[in-house]
Amino acid sequence: MEFEKDFRALGIDIHDPIYGTWWEARSHNANAARLNADWRAFLGTEPTYEQTLEFGRQTCRKYGQTPRF
Repeated sequence: MEFEKDFRALGIDIHDPIYGTWWEARSHNANAARLNADWRAFLGTEPTYEQTLEFGRQTCRKYGQTPRF
């Protein structure tokens, strides 16, 4: 995954199921490029662990998902 090293450096294991969510394929395909652009821009700000979790929650809601972390 493109951002795995960034998340690992923040102490976040992206393979932990707590960070996963089911995303219907059509919606995922339609939004993946924008989602990645959002993360790329955010991670470029050198965020903290807590800022990253909050951004993740906001991003989940932005794309119609329910955060569980």
